[in-house]
Amino acid sequence: MKMNFSKVLILVCCSLLIFSSCNIINPTEEIPAYIEVDSVGVYTDVLTQGSSTSNIVDAWVTVDGEFLCGYPLGTKVPVLYSGKHTVTLRAGILLNGIEGTRVPYAVFRSFDTLVDLQPGVIHKIVPRVTYASETQFLLNENFDNNSLLFSTPVTSASIIVESNTYDGNCGRVVLDAAHNSFACTTIDSFDLPGGTKPTYIEIDYKCDADFLVGVKASTTLGPLDFPLLGIRATSVWKKIYVNLTSITSQAQGARDWKIYMNAALGENKISDTLRFDNIKLVY
Repeated sequence: MKMNFSKVLILVCCSLLIFSSCNIINPTEEIPAYIEVDSVGVYTDVLTQGSSTSNIVDAWVTVDGEFLCGYPLGTKVPVLYSGKHTVTLRAGILLNGIEGTRVPYAVFRSFDTLVDLQPGVIHKIVPRVTYASETQFLLNENFDNNSLLFSTPVTSASIIVESNTYDGNCGRVVLDAAHNSFACTTIDSFDLPGGTKPTYIEIDYKCDADFLVGVKASTTLGPLDFPLLGIRATSVWKKIYVNLTSITSQAQGARDWKIYMNAALGENKISDTLRFDNIKLVY
């Protein structure tokens, strides 16, 4: 049977339209390159900056000045770049140990590297970071010196220097029936920058009991007491970064800041042991 020429032409046009529409709906997708950061090396000048212990959980990624996002370590980050590009990485922490407050650690330097990005290829980067040169260390208690930087009242359990395999010496506190509470305060007081200047307390700890970290300050209206954070007990060594920025920005004009920690013997417990190390006050 002969087909009308006009009908054939219509069928051809429809076929072309369908194929071209498929290309519009499913355009050729660009293949990304991938950046992967499994760990971040932290390096310090031990004499002036203290220990290099850290708790880095994220890498914050920027390519050629364009910020992408913060990603948990081990994530394969897709980037639509190819060829040589500058990748900038910042070490990320859990502020106050909270999953919902992931931020780059403001007192660390960023890490820059030139990467030849290739589509479909996973580029593993091992960044090395250190404290920024302008970082101020107001307190660095590593329990390796002859004198302690914290004092305890006579009613409190005492801090005893103990040698351990974690990071040299640490401060150990034993709570029992004779001394069922612990309280310590920095001997020195400190002037903090206030405003929006990022300010942190770093603490390494391994404690059978929960403990509280806070700060005290003097003002023209009298003393102020800020209980900052209750920290859970842990059977393994951990590091936490306590945020001071929001407090110091509220208390403009406050002076003579001091750090304190409190703990109490757990209910129905015969004894609890708390260990602390590498307590720093930095901004």
